[in-house]
Amino acid sequence: MTTKADDLRVTISIDPGQPGINTFSAAITAGGKPLTGAKDVSLEFNSLSGMVPSSKAAMTDLGNGNYTLQGGYLGMPDNWDVKVVVTRPGKFDTYADFKIDMRQPGGQSMP
Repeated sequence: MTTKADDLRVTISIDPGQPGINTFSAAITAGGKPLTGAKDVSLEFNSLSGMVPSSKAAMTDLGNGNYTLQGGYLGMPDNWDVKVVVTRPGKFDTYADFKIDMRQPGGQSMP
């Protein structure tokens, strides 16, 4: 899934994409080049049903605009709002918003 937010293009993938433990990967570009100089890149997880408290976790910088995180942040079948939050010096925080349907295996996702 890919979306634009401010001057960034953010692509996120979730593997295996089912409730439980997942690996989250984000590739972020600015002006067509890999993002550099970010102070922090994190994910915010919000259950749209309100059945699970919201959470936030910092991603690990792999270099070249790539970030990763692993964990059980999508722990139950639900519709989820997942935001990639990018903090950069001298700029407002950027929020790339993705809606994730984890209610059924192979659920639909859209930015």
